[in-house]
Amino acid sequence: MKRNTLFFMVFLAALHTHYCMGEDAVITGSEKAQKEQAERYTRTATTVFAPLYGPLAEHIVSRFNLADFSGTGVDIGGGPGNLAVELAKRTGHMYWINADINPFFFPFTRTIADDAGVGYRIGTLLADAHSIPLRDASVDIVVSRGSFHLWKDKPRAFSEICRVLKPGGRAFIGRGFSGNLPVEAARAIRDRQRNQGSEPEYDLTETANELETIMKTLGIREYRIVMPRPPDSEGVRYGIWLEFTKEGRGTKATDTAVAETPPSRKDRESVYVLEPIEVTGTGVRDLIHDPLIESPGLQSAVSVVDREDIEKQGASTVIEAMEYVPGAWVETRGRKVKDFFSVRGQTYPYPDYAVDGALYREFHELPSFFTSSDIERIEVMRSSAAMLTGISGLGGVVNIVPRDYTKPETSWELAYGSFDSYRFHISHGGIFRNGSYALGLGAPHTDGPAGRLGNENTASFFGNIRWQPFKKLSIRTALFHMYGKRVLVQALPPATQKLQNTNERYDPLQGTFVQAKALYIWNQRTSTEFHSTYSNRDNTYISQTDTTVTSTHEWDFEWSMNLVQSLALTDRNTLRIGGFYNRWVAPYGKRFYAGRRCDLSTYSLAVVDEHRFGRLDVDAGIKMLRTYMDEYGAFSIEGSAQGFGKVPQIKDTWEKPIYNANAGASYALTPSLSLSANVTGGYIKPRPGTLDIGLEEPVNERRIMVDAGVKARIEGAGDATVTGFFVNQKNAIVLSGKTKEVNGRIMELYDNRDRNHSGIEMEARSVRLCDTARIFMNVTVMRATARIDGTMKRDHEFPRVITGGGIMLSRADYDCNVYLKSLSSYENDRFAASSPVPQPLGDFTTLNITAGRTFGTKFRTRVYIEAFNLTDKRFSTVVGYPDYGRRFTVGIRQVLK
Repeated sequence: MKRNTLFFMVFLAALHTHYCMGEDAVITGSEKAQKEQAERYTRTATTVFAPLYGPLAEHIVSRFNLADFSGTGVDIGGGPGNLAVELAKRTGHMYWINADINPFFFPFTRTIADDAGVGYRIGTLLADAHSIPLRDASVDIVVSRGSFHLWKDKPRAFSEICRVLKPGGRAFIGRGFSGNLPVEAARAIRDRQRNQGSEPEYDLTETANELETIMKTLGIREYRIVMPRPPDSEGVRYGIWLEFTKEGRGTKATDTAVAETPPSRKDRESVYVLEPIEVTGTGVRDLIHDPLIESPGLQSAVSVVDREDIEKQGASTVIEAMEYVPGAWVETRGRKVKDFFSVRGQTYPYPDYAVDGALYREFHELPSFFTSSDIERIEVMRSSAAMLTGISGLGGVVNIVPRDYTKPETSWELAYGSFDSYRFHISHGGIFRNGSYALGLGAPHTDGPAGRLGNENTASFFGNIRWQPFKKLSIRTALFHMYGKRVLVQALPPATQKLQNTNERYDPLQGTFVQAKALYIWNQRTSTEFHSTYSNRDNTYISQTDTTVTSTHEWDFEWSMNLVQSLALTDRNTLRIGGFYNRWVAPYGKRFYAGRRCDLSTYSLAVVDEHRFGRLDVDAGIKMLRTYMDEYGAFSIEGSAQGFGKVPQIKDTWEKPIYNANAGASYALTPSLSLSANVTGGYIKPRPGTLDIGLEEPVNERRIMVDAGVKARIEGAGDATVTGFFVNQKNAIVLSGKTKEVNGRIMELYDNRDRNHSGIEMEARSVRLCDTARIFMNVTVMRATARIDGTMKRDHEFPRVITGGGIMLSRADYDCNVYLKSLSSYENDRFAASSPVPQPLGDFTTLNITAGRTFGTKFRTRVYIEAFNLTDKRFSTVVGYPDYGRRFTVGIRQVLK
């Protein structure tokens, strides 16, 4: 009965794939060409390659102890099925599926299987490696020889293989020969290929690095990369093979080949071995190799925007790339910080920013200018425990992961659009022995909206190096520098006349950061990670009216160190201890603190303990922060110190320590369904320079945050997440709505006010449907209340609903991507001339479209057009600064690999 069910499942999956894949299933574009290709390769398999399949099958059976094993195996890209048949002949209790994208192989598979007497244990399946039509956790072992280098999206294909494997299941993927193939036979095959002009040429080290990167990207820690080199095989390329295990509990295809003795220095060029660890649940949490992972209870509150998403959106900066994160709320303004990004309606504190895990205290100016072409992905923690990163720990963290190259590549992009806007960017990256590097140079420009100034002209450079000098030590470095000029956009009514008429600019506008990160793996149970960062923002702010011109030197710099020690006390219990230090100096004051010198040193110590109980992961942590004020002058958000003389300069003073605590848990109900919950509590300090209406610093805010969610992978459909959240803020630090004018400058004042915030987030992402479309949709529904006139009432400064969604279509060389963003109404009186009368904001739905065509092989070229705010909806997220309306961009991007 069980085998009949498997037969039926394979039949339905093959039927579904046949109808969904349509013409894309035809490799060469026609059935005739596809048939001819199958016939050619079948001849090669039965002649040139015939000697290799028997030894390869013997190696696999021996390596994974399959002789008496009862289960299911799949050969991905198996072609005529020679390997599957040889495996079936040597495994009397296993059922093997020969899967290939070309159905014209299958008649030959049936013939040789029947001739070998194993036809009843051989099945065929029409399948694309990028979308395998088998259910989750249904296969014991996956093998593949000679096809993985043809997969267009290798991480996606390997992810699919991992998905269909059972927990504990094994994979054996590669190209070439097994090490037990006699050298004479291997040499004869290579000689015949060479004479026919078909001998494969590829770099073994480059391929090994690529496979290792994929394993790390997918979070797979139990893997082995082998490049066989039998004795006397000089001059014969035996190829490269990857073995890996899907982590978790389950029936393994082998209990004897989990790990081998690490190779000697002499053999390191031929064998790469990582020590295995046991991981359970739906996500990989390797606290030794990635010590900064936050609470497992936050897994449903973390979003990732990858490089493909960024490109399809037409996003040119970090801020633009995060537009469709669940609950994303971007306040776009013409002030000194161009855009404030938040989630779930959060307004204070805004999320911290980190680059490759290294946190920066003052980073909010840069995301609007950090070019997305240099980014691999952006990880957004929508809620936050941030025990081991962050200063406040309660505002979330946006982690920007720089681009990483696994092989040489050079690309350039040129785009031109509305408001005489253009951008040019060139990137280059490659690999060297035990490392890789990346370089990027960008030059964006815009004239800004007509009649409102807003022109910007900047240039930026980014570079990073990743190096592993030896097995236990890995080092990453990064450098970013930008320089240019920015004129602030003039406001429109009902903003104040000063904001409408004043000419404000940064000339020059410049910022630099440099960082280094080192991870040392002492042994399987212990690691140490160290971050060091330095950043410098040296700007000149100029304000010009009809009668006066003022110039302010806004220079600040900071440097930080973060040390995290991970120690696995037992196989299931890991303790992490983190120490963080940040020194921030603004010699002349800056932005929020213009006027007098600020010199603050913040220390943090955190202890986090995580324990696994089978499918259940639990953690708890506590963090203490304390700041030493060498010198501190507190001034309000918009400018000068004049008029605040009664606010004393603080010197040589320790602030009282602040404590934050966290507890979280996740539970894997099944390999595709998990639950999570997290609670965080603690205090938030006012940002340096914040003053209340009494011209004093607001008191500390006490915050409690609760998240609970369910995350599911739906077979054949995609992923879905539902998360509920609640935030209680005692003495929340909020804008009071009151301002003070000093020397013609508008200054905002803060206040303390109790607030509650609750809501639910729903997110769904489909798999690639019919090999053409991917769909995503997210909705955040919120309820915000605040203490007004002594009672808790609805807080109208928050939207109730935030929605994002899109459909990404691609067929052959063409793509079209449609994105929708909706934000319900809210209000505030910030920057309003009629203060304190609140002004209506939000209440909009925008539509963005990008479309392009990609052609070429060696030079991959994409020509595209982008349309933003296609409905020309004039909405505002901040008083006086409406969206610019409908905009178009045309561009070209070329990649040389």
